[in-house]
Amino acid sequence: MSIVLFIISLLILIILPNLNGQRKHATSVSRNALANVIQTQSDLYQNEHNGETPHSLADLVSEKYLTEQQVKQAEQQQISFRNGQIEK
Repeated sequence: MSIVLFIISLLILIILPNLNGQRKHATSVSRNALANVIQTQSDLYQNEHNGETPHSLADLVSEKYLTEQQVKQAEQQQISFRNGQIEK
């Protein structure tokens, strides 16, 4: 019985650090994907408005290029946007 508990606890000790690493990787991938979406929508805005750059995310929301939820996510993930460009 104690051997089984030892093996289970050993497996848990091996798996837990890997789960934390995977969570960090997933967060990073999600952040990069959202930054790409915002940049793409900014480029689309510029193409459709004769080269005029959006100054903030509010400009993209008002023209329906982004949703309020995307802006909230960008703020939570600390993605900054200035003069039509993502600042990493």
